[in-house]
Amino acid sequence: MHDASHSNSGQQHPGTLASTRHLLERTIATLSHPERYRVAEFPRHRGLQEWYIERLPVQAPSLALVHVRDESSDGELMTDVPAVSRLTVEAGPGLRAGLARAIADLPPETLVAIVAGAVAEVPAAGVWDAIKLFEMHPAVQAVGGGRG
Repeated sequence: MHDASHSNSGQQHPGTLASTRHLLERTIATLSHPERYRVAEFPRHRGLQEWYIERLPVQAPSLALVHVRDESSDGELMTDVPAVSRLTVEAGPGLRAGLARAIADLPPETLVAIVAGAVAEVPAAGVWDAIKLFEMHPAVQAVGGGRG
């Protein structure tokens, strides 16, 4: 970066936005189901306009939601995510065995979302974003998330 550099100006260069959008559109075009995605503005404003690949809420894969209940759990898990299965497992020493039993009969292609007890609502956008990562990167075996 030098004094005359656009990077040093404190402003976003329109060419950077156009280039980023073009690259993301090209990436979508290479996917086996490009109709499931679109380039959109990044959902959180971090000071400048940003593009990202959004997974559209269409053609949902097989998904199981597993709610790990503990003393912080308060009622049922709320979500608009199209899950084929909703399972509940109690936290504690038998958690591993409980998870294994809960998912044993699911079809092998089923994605499993494990949600901690203190979480009362699972935002659909976050689940679709995780689905996108599994679809775009077949080697991915786990995706984590947090609050905020």
